[in-house]
Amino acid sequence: MYTASEEANQELLFRIAEAWNVCSIISSIMERGGLRNFAQNFEDVGCLYSNSGEQLFALMPLLGQTILLPPEASKSMEISSFVSYRKAFRERVDIPFGADGQAILAYAQQYAGVIKQLAYRSAKEAIVSHEDLALDLFKREKGVLWGILFAESLLESAIFTAFNKQGLIFVPNKIELASTTPLSRTDFDGATTQYMPYSDLLKTWFSNEDGSLHSGDPLTHPVFGEGVLVNAGSHEAQAFFADLATKECASLN
Repeated sequence: MYTASEEANQELLFRIAEAWNVCSIISSIMERGGLRNFAQNFEDVGCLYSNSGEQLFALMPLLGQTILLPPEASKSMEISSFVSYRKAFRERVDIPFGADGQAILAYAQQYAGVIKQLAYRSAKEAIVSHEDLALDLFKREKGVLWGILFAESLLESAIFTAFNKQGLIFVPNKIELASTTPLSRTDFDGATTQYMPYSDLLKTWFSNEDGSLHSGDPLTHPVFGEGVLVNAGSHEAQAFFADLATKECASLN
């Protein structure tokens, strides 16, 4: 039985439930402030976290793992789905409401980074334990890890465009994810970032404050070769993030 990762999966599920509430609250803040585009960005990110949480919530019982509630949750709560599970975490969210918008966005970005590391840790334990069912759910396109990686990229894009209205991102013509650090050999220590996938390095941002660069411009990157520039918040950028997440999951070893 796949018991080695029960603690890792439980912590990841905790954080995903918290993250959905974080995104929901920030989306409401943005909506009230008239920033509908950013409200939608956080709603989209929240949906990705919710999908990952639903898959992990369904996986754990199949592996004989216990799904625990936070200590402050009502003992009378009926937990039958990830939707009901995440409601138990609403009181755990501590967003810096008194801070400026930039602080709130930085908080969300830090949260996304922690969740990504926890997801890598669970995926590592599936690899080490040779648990095919769990590993498939972490590695597959639109699986647990895919949604978490995609969500972080969308959030990073939203934060970047919030402060760089004309911001662009470089999209290489050819994406190669050869890594010299196998995930299975990586040590994780709670929220400490200890695994940097090669895909993270592929995201090259341009603030373009002077407007000298334009979407569609060809560019030769000194490391990643030929490619084009696209608007950071565009559908083309989202397709690039999705492709990166798919290839990063497939390359795990």
